[in-house]
Amino acid sequence: MIQKADNPTERNFKDELALGLPIQISGSMAKWPAFKLWQSAEYIKQSHRDLPCSVFTAKVGEPLVASPNRVSWHELIDYFWYGTRIKSLPDPERIYLKQTNFNNFPELKKDLVNPSFFSAPMVETNLWMGERGCNSPLHFDYIDNLICQVTGKKIIKLIAPKYTPLLSPCFLDSDRAEKLGLGNNFSFYQSTNELKLDDSSESLNIFEVELSAGEILYIPPLWWHEVDTIKGPSISVNFWYATRYGTRIPRNELTSEQTLLNPMLSMFQS
Repeated sequence: MIQKADNPTERNFKDELALGLPIQISGSMAKWPAFKLWQSAEYIKQSHRDLPCSVFTAKVGEPLVASPNRVSWHELIDYFWYGTRIKSLPDPERIYLKQTNFNNFPELKKDLVNPSFFSAPMVETNLWMGERGCNSPLHFDYIDNLICQVTGKKIIKLIAPKYTPLLSPCFLDSDRAEKLGLGNNFSFYQSTNELKLDDSSESLNIFEVELSAGEILYIPPLWWHEVDTIKGPSISVNFWYATRYGTRIPRNELTSEQTLLNPMLSMFQS
């Protein structure tokens, strides 16, 4: 099940965290300057220099892959808000600015407020911007993750680590992982829709969360998740934190499949 919390304090959140489940959080973004200011395309355009950005694109029926062409910041915002065609891209069905470190956006970063309820050491803060139909395929991370939805809406499907043996995940070579925007520490299916289970298999529980603007989703380490944008323009901010175990995940927290398919996890095991 998915836990829910309304504007939790640090103490309240620690109590919820102890359950080891995803938590959908409301009320904690109300005082973010970004929550109001980023409704304006013109504000976002003027808050960052008009520099080239690396994006992912997809044609109809194909997955998002890294585009060889970079897009100017102003072109990207005009595309998402006004549907203006980007001349350097060959009419893609979808464009996605994925997992871009906020160190590249110092003026926009000023509009964020670090969640006060989570006291773990922060590792990285990233910007995600896309339109309806953008997707991050099923994968898991090895550290704590907060997804904060500023504009638009997403559907996030979650599967507990204990179900990994039912997934038969695949491991990507580094070239393919890079094209899809996944580090080689991820194993994944392209979509939860592609999961094919034997009739005799144990039942697989897939939890589904609708994340609206102003809401946050906490995803624990090792939980599989797939993210679909259902309303654009969508802007998300994600905070990654050092795992609650410190810098290492106890070996007994990993299934054999996760250990074998994710060589980088060995760096974090105790």
